[in-house]
Parts: sequence; structure tokens; C-alpha cells
Amino acid sequence: KHGQRKMTIPQKMTIITIAKALGYTYREMETLAREPREVLGIKRVTRFQDLHVFVKKIKPREIQDIITAIVIIVLKNGTRKIGVLIDSTDFQIMDTTSYYNYRAQKAADFFKLHVVMDEETRVIILATPSDRYCHDSEPFWSYFLPELERLSKIFGFKIRYVSADSAYASNRAYKEVRERLNAIPGIKPCKRRGVPRRGLMTAYWRMRGLPWFRRYSNARWVLEAMFKVFKRLFWVLCSWSLLAF
Repeated sequence: KHGQRKMTIPQKMTIITIAKALGYTYREMETLAREPREVLGIKRVTRFQDLHVFVKKIKPREIQDIITAIVIIVLKNGTRKIGVLIDSTDFQIMDTTSYYNYRAQKAADFFKLHVVMDEETRVIILATPSDRYCHDSEPFWSYFLPELERLSKIFGFKIRYVSADSAYASNRAYKEVRERLNAIPGIKPCKRRGVPRRGLMTAYWRMRGLPWFRRYSNARWVLEAMFKVFKRLFWVLCSWSLLAF
């Protein structure tokens, strides 16, 4: 109802990180912060003068220092339970014309970016790239799940739920999220595989229409909205044809 009035420290550091990476000035930082304001629910964007003062206080030497500081600020707050959003998006790295597509029978190539985000602060906790042939669930098993388990033990925070789409749905996924993270698996059951007959997927299939489960499984839309904002802001960097010229 009331919304967030001011930008949080992690949000300020995220804007500074993007600006430093792209060589933006402090005046351009304020303009950059206005774009995701609607998604983040911020009523008042920090002025560029205040951003300049904030940078002087933290004195970041490298972009990675800022990224690490953002994650530590979020994860060290062990007094709350965080909601984890997991999803992936693609970035096109090769454009093709319709003629080339017809002659060579090839489509535009792209790579995937897999991301874990904290729902409350909108801070990206983990991220890893992959090629177009990597299934969304592969980074979940090899990187996200063990790393979230490790970070929760180091920083002492608790994970309330894990929200993901049906690409991550399996009996193993429901079981591992419950046992290793002690969290509610808000993973949407897959409709294409039909009605599950056994295992935990059967139980969550029956619960898929309940309000509390829909709240957790649909929370991932926040991350998908952030993907759209990022691509709208940095569409030049996501288009190989424009970079080529």
C-alpha cells in the first residue's frame, strides 16, 4: 500500500556497479535509477549528489568489491528469512537475416544467464552463464543448491521458500529444497508431463491451486520483470549486430 520511499543501500550499490561497468557519470546514475523505479516500488530516487557522497564513503576500488559488499549486506541480516527466486534468461550474441536463415538453416545464437535473487531486496545473490544447450536445472544442481546451503550456514540466514518455474520441477528438487535448505519448494509443477502418479510431485500437483502455493510459485515474476528492465536499459549490449558496427 505505502511502498518503499527511499533506495536501500544494496540498491544504491547495484546502480553504482552498473554505472562503473559502463562508464556512466554521477548525473547519469540518477537517470539510470529512474528506470527500475516502478519494478522496485521506490517513490523517491536518490539524487546524483547523494550517490557521489555515498561512493566516497564506501570507496570501492573494483566492481567486484561492490558486488561482494551487496551480497554480504543482504546475507548477514540473519534476523529474517529470505525468499529465493531462481530463473534464467537468454542474451542474443549473433543476429541472422531471414535470407541467411533460409540458406544456412541457422537461427540466431544466444547464451543463458542463470540467476538467484533475494525477493525483498532485489539483490542478485548468485549468477552463472551457460551455452544455449544447457538445461535450466543443471546450474541449480551443480551450483545454486550447494552454494545456497553453504552460504546459509556461513552467514546464519534462513531461506523461507524457493520460487522457480516448471523447468526445475522434479521429485528430487522438492525433496532437496526441503531437506538441504529447510525451505518451502515453490516450484511450479510441470503440466507437459501429465499428472504425476507418485512422489512429492503428486502432493505439490494437488496443492498447485492453493493461494499460499501460488504466492510462492509466482514470486519468480519479480525476477523476470528485472530481466526485462535490464534488457530495456542495456539493449545495445545485448545485440551483436549493433556492437559489430
